[in-house]
Amino acid sequence: MNLLLCGNKKVFDGALTELISIANRTAEPIHCYIFTMNLTRVKPEYEPIEDNQIQILNQVLKNKNPNHQVKKIEITALYEKEFGQSKNENAYCTPYTLLRLLADKIPETPDKLLYLDIDMMAGGDIAKLYHMDIFSMEITPKHLQTPSSVVMPSTPNAISSSLIQKMYP
Repeated sequence: MNLLLCGNKKVFDGALTELISIANRTAEPIHCYIFTMNLTRVKPEYEPIEDNQIQILNQVLKNKNPNHQVKKIEITALYEKEFGQSKNENAYCTPYTLLRLLADKIPETPDKLLYLDIDMMAGGDIAKLYHMDIFSMEITPKHLQTPSSVVMPSTPNAISSSLIQKMYP
């Protein structure tokens, strides 16, 4: 199962608890890619996740399953080329939320990745979500979803972007 997290060194605790919660609930090997960058020109605390933090993540996960792995991918140059100096750098969320949009430009990443915010917890096995065939579905924003259903009545092949909340209440 290929996962993508994005963040800086300050979100290490979130990454650790999230990956432990996933590893505790799945038997599948986890291949986690963490996109990071140095953006201290915007804020001093926007430093990339550190190699020793990645080593700790790998150590903890490999204690659960020797096939689990975490890989850091530093993409500062690509970020600067694609998004540098944009208005989004000072938005309510950090520029690290934009890194996921660069996944298809990173040769080291597999064709299929499940992006997760770096502060989530798994309440069940997310392999069910990872292996879901979404190619025949339309992804719909939450505001277009009916309150009682993930699938919209007028579009039977539409799946809500809030599916994780429905699958794992």
